[in-house]
Amino acid sequence: APGRNADGKTQCYYETLAVERTASDDELKKAYRKMALLWHPDKNQHRVDEATEMFKVIQHAYLVLSDAQERAWYDRHRDQVLRGKSTSAGAAGAPDYDDGPDIFEFFSAGAYSGFGGDEDGFYAVYASLFAELDELEREQGEDDADAPAKGRGAKATAAPSFGTAGSEWADVRDFYNQWFGFATRRPFYSKDKWDLRDAPNRHVRRAMEKENKKERSVARKEHTANVRELVEFVRKRDKRVQAHTAAMDVQAREKEVALRTRRVEEQRAYDTERSRMAEELAAEDDSEMVERLQAAVNDLGLDGRKGRKKGKNGKNGADDSPMSQAATGGAAI
Repeated sequence: APGRNADGKTQCYYETLAVERTASDDELKKAYRKMALLWHPDKNQHRVDEATEMFKVIQHAYLVLSDAQERAWYDRHRDQVLRGKSTSAGAAGAPDYDDGPDIFEFFSAGAYSGFGGDEDGFYAVYASLFAELDELEREQGEDDADAPAKGRGAKATAAPSFGTAGSEWADVRDFYNQWFGFATRRPFYSKDKWDLRDAPNRHVRRAMEKENKKERSVARKEHTANVRELVEFVRKRDKRVQAHTAAMDVQAREKEVALRTRRVEEQRAYDTERSRMAEELAAEDDSEMVERLQAAVNDLGLDGRKGRKKGKNGKNGADDSPMSQAATGGAAI
């Protein structure tokens, strides 16, 4: 089956892409392109169903390994993902009621089939998983005196549902906000290292209990981290989140375009007003200059039309003053 070894076990993502675990980003990209081309359904019409499934597995493997954070998580938990849940039963006599679903099985494209509304689709599968995880928290969380104090001794309220493909964005957002802050309150008694009934005396019993508490604390931290990683894994593949992100990107671009347009219009209006004010100032300066020149002409007694000095009798070009007559040798007639 696609994504599984010959013995039926989950295939390693590195094996799916036929690369070493030390492969660089460029090597991963080249291997992905090669395998995607090899298994593309269009090139495998004689086995289109198998090719379609394998193509999905290849895409999923590359999606995980090309993301630095997801690759680091996968490398740390690779054996668990391939093997499945731990078979450790814990100490004898420990309450056997905190075994939950094997969440490592859900870090795989093989955990769901498409994004439709059928029961093995993405939304149905993860809605069921998170509902089960939430139910375990509400049933067992109040039983552990050593668990985080949040809500200790009281039934916790149900977490928001994962929903369906058609869920409103507000509901989707509430789900992720809740689960990104997840912190388990389950006791994990199955992780106890010692059976307290085997203690020969109270001092040994206290030492055993101390180690048991330490093991439970480690288990809780690991489970909390793994569930949060699963939430991020699911979010990156959730078509509702992708659609919302795309819509927000479009809205952001539209706002940016509107902002640039408004700035251009404001600049154009500013330039127009500035030009108008400059023209008004220039006109005022020209008018003032004309008035000043006219005043100067009047002060000098110049005729503005011909530019000749007026005589004292008011006639142009003639001077009937005694000095002028003497200069011409006779009195005016």
